[in-house]
Amino acid sequence: MPSSSPRVIAVIPARGGSVSIHKKNIKPLLGRPLVDWVIRPALDSGIFAEIYVSTDDDEIASVSLACGAKVHRRSAHTATNTASTESAIEDFVEAHSDFDICCLIQATSPLLTPSDFTNGMKLFVDQRADSLVTTV
Repeated sequence: MPSSSPRVIAVIPARGGSVSIHKKNIKPLLGRPLVDWVIRPALDSGIFAEIYVSTDDDEIASVSLACGAKVHRRSAHTATNTASTESAIEDFVEAHSDFDICCLIQATSPLLTPSDFTNGMKLFVDQRADSLVTTV
């Protein structure tokens, strides 16, 4: 890790072709699109230089932009119902390499708070880790 502050970015995979609930990532939850429930705390945390939603869907892209995120247009082969999240991240990294730390945020985690991000980042830096996984 560089001696100056690392450039930290976030990636939120949100494909349009969800099998269980079509376009679930933009379905309203208490009056806000589901994806906004993770974009807003990520923005409010202040640790991310950029927050991207990685999507193959025009409507998800539009909603994500309105919520304050940037959009990465993911490749079709990374947006199938059998594609892994890792393939979406690899697709993103191939197109955007200007970062030191990449944070994957699941769009379906609406209970995240800004402190979840700042506490995670503190732990990551304090432990001099090369990766950090959170679970519930």
